[in-house]
Amino acid sequence: MSRRSMIRALGAVIICLGAVWAGWFFGTSRSFSDAEPLPHGAVVAPSVSAEKSRSQLRVFVRVGLATLTRIVNKRLPASIELNKGGARGKITRSTLALASAGKSRLDVEGSATFDGKKSLGPFAITKAQVSIDGSKLGLHIDPEWKCRITPEVKAKLTDIDVSLAPDWLVQQVVNLFINSYVPSLLEDKTEFSVKPLAEEVWRQANRNVTVQANPIEGIIQLRPDRAVVSDPRIDDVSNDMQMCLGIDFSSMLTIGRAKPKDVAPANRPLPQLEATRPAPTVSRLALPIIIPVADLSRFWQPQELAVAGGQFRIDAVDFSEKEGLLHGRMRFAFQPGNSTSALLARTVNGVVRFQLRPSCNPRIGQLGVSDFKFTEKSDSLLVDMLGANANTAIRDRFELLVPPVADAALRRVEMELKAEVNDVLEEAVARWAKEVPQLRDELAKAKPSITGISLKPTEATAKDGHLVLVIEAEGNAAVEL
Repeated sequence: MSRRSMIRALGAVIICLGAVWAGWFFGTSRSFSDAEPLPHGAVVAPSVSAEKSRSQLRVFVRVGLATLTRIVNKRLPASIELNKGGARGKITRSTLALASAGKSRLDVEGSATFDGKKSLGPFAITKAQVSIDGSKLGLHIDPEWKCRITPEVKAKLTDIDVSLAPDWLVQQVVNLFINSYVPSLLEDKTEFSVKPLAEEVWRQANRNVTVQANPIEGIIQLRPDRAVVSDPRIDDVSNDMQMCLGIDFSSMLTIGRAKPKDVAPANRPLPQLEATRPAPTVSRLALPIIIPVADLSRFWQPQELAVAGGQFRIDAVDFSEKEGLLHGRMRFAFQPGNSTSALLARTVNGVVRFQLRPSCNPRIGQLGVSDFKFTEKSDSLLVDMLGANANTAIRDRFELLVPPVADAALRRVEMELKAEVNDVLEEAVARWAKEVPQLRDELAKAKPSITGISLKPTEATAKDGHLVLVIEAEGNAAVEL
């Protein structure tokens, strides 16, 4: 081989080796890292004010007028036997019809018939029929948690068989008959207890509820302290009878694998019914959510941001807390875009650090961040790698990503809460039916419903190594018969 050929061959080898080295150097990833440890403050279980954890469950029990009519007709005796006060025989009533008579009373239409003998000296009534149209049934809850339907009887004679008696005596006897016996058909026999329903809701409000809605794992601590019930009322539009059972309780959701100290709360019996019966209100949930800052990384899913020159992917984010600020470590990968020369294309992996303060807009119920900035070293790394405007673009996009990530987690909690309240109502109705047999048939058709529950963040703070979110919600819980 000539000298010239050898030089050419050697040059070709050098060029090939250079190309291989350049391809390896530019085609493989490079790393940028701000590896300083994150600042840490003390980690202490934060305290939350009682006001921020005060919740109220209001369960409306609605009984349709047709259903209530069936209950009253089933509960009242169809007839009664008489053998006292000179009367012997039977009083039989017709099927009663009910209609609204205001906020807390029902009109009654029906009749009652006496067959037998009612003696008064030499005279005797052998048959009498009266109309009880215009009688009223009053509705109230007594201190024993019983719903009572009490009568105000009005009766008018429509037919009578009486022997050897003047009109004035007939009238006297009829009045005595009506005042003494007819009311016994409508006396306070229509009571039914709502205590089993209240006891079950109270029991369910005194426990720890495990939440497992990945990535959220935690325990809701519920502790009841007050139970009330409103007197039944008649709805102006639907004519349904409606009463409201209320349980006031404290609530808190602790997220993380650490279990609360009182894993098994003490058994607390349902307290005596309070005389104060507030007007029905919607259910209101105030739920502080306590999240160890060290656990926040579990909520992050890889996110890609379009920046100048390519795609910036945030693979993971770790956090610490000190003096109310969240300090973060962001693991990223940068992939250049298609416009970059294939020879120069390379993925850049790195770690940068930043700090921020959690924020919340209570008006619209949106979580976010404020005071976001990279450390000086991380800022320089991003500028060297992506240009002077890269860090601003990444910061802005990161701030936009936080609300949807937080909202997705809250929607999982919301789903769990709706399912939990629905389960509580179903179990409470089942116990009510078991312990109040006279309502069993009607309760078998009862429909618990939960509407309007939508979680709304109202506060976000970082302290003592934890992120504390205060969530509020309003909704309606009802059992319809």
